[in-house]
Amino acid sequence: VLEFRRVLFRSGDKRVDVVDVTSVISHVLGQTPAKFDFVSADVNGDGRIDVVDVTSIIQIILNKGE
Repeated sequence: VLEFRRVLFRSGDKRVDVVDVTSVISHVLGQTPAKFDFVSADVNGDGRIDVVDVTSIIQIILNKGE
């Protein structure tokens, strides 16, 4: 399980939700949102923002209750 320790992207609201997923997907598709946090979006810390980061964020959201 990934440890998510950064304030997430768009609103800086300290919550990880579907808005964050859609922001990263938009970036991956070449349409980077205006308020995009590149450091936070690179969830796995590999220096790239890609589908692996998207799936990691989804896993974080799904595992919130655990």
